Amino acid sequence: MHKGETLSVQKPLIFPDLIRLLDTKNGNTRSMPLTSRAKELLSWLPGDNRMIPFKSNNFRLIWQRNLRKIGLDGVITFHNTRHEVINHFTVYPQKF
Repeated sequence: MHKGETLSVQKPLIFPDLIRLLDTKNGNTRSMPLTSRAKELLSWLPGDNRMIPFKSNNFRLIWQRNLRKIGLDGVITFHNTRHEVINHFTVYPQKF
């Protein structure tokens, strides 16, 4: 998912096996299937209505601060994580 899509997900759009994305980059509604690990992580969400309770700028600052902490500032972007997940789904589908 794109960062904006991820930040816009609200709990009513999280279903047992998928997340419904209403606000996508191209304007179309689509669904994202959930892995068993994703389902487990989503079960830990607090009471807030949003999946990630941060505005875009706050999320960016947290992301950059954490990259600096682990020495990856300027090396990886949020977009890189999308590419990494797609590779894992393709190369290691049995893990998901």
